[in-house]
Amino acid sequence: MTKVVQILGVAPNVVETPTIEGVERWCSNVPRSYRLKGFKQALDTYTRWFNMHSLNHIKTRYPSAWNWYSHQSKPIYLHEANSDIPSSIAFPREQIQATFSTDGTPFKFFTCSVAWQIAFAIVEKFERIELWGFQLRREHQYDHERPCFFYWVEQARARGIEVYIPPDVEITEAGDPATYVGPLYGYAPHNEFYAASF
Repeated sequence: MTKVVQILGVAPNVVETPTIEGVERWCSNVPRSYRLKGFKQALDTYTRWFNMHSLNHIKTRYPSAWNWYSHQSKPIYLHEANSDIPSSIAFPREQIQATFSTDGTPFKFFTCSVAWQIAFAIVEKFERIELWGFQLRREHQYDHERPCFFYWVEQARARGIEVYIPPDVEITEAGDPATYVGPLYGYAPHNEFYAASF
């Protein structure tokens, strides 16, 4: 059987995510976002949950999410495992950065949670990656994430991984990690990240 992961964002097309037996489903950040977008089944059917932000950021910005994490039994990936979250696991940031390094320094071209997740899916040798709930529209606050998003899509495909993107996503040119000068997403202060030049 093909090893498949569905990585879910919270753009409107997330409601089109098909339910397929045996497929992993990775979600991120705030649980209520999926409920608000009409895809509350994500809260029951996820196989792994991710929050790529600092502990302080999560507790300050998403206290209800932190409380929800504490009651989960399936894996919750955070910067570090935390005793308040029994199922928490340290996200393998250093392993991922080392895997994609081209010059011996940690790879740095990560501008959003899904970039980290696609890279992780490559490391975990998934054969198909489905990206639901992403649109990254131009002239939107997340427009700067588009080049990195498509860079990682290309990296997966270059390794023979099938990548599905919903047809309403506007394809754009992949970014060049050699020209990226911004901070490492999730591991720099939130304000510093959004103040950086892209």
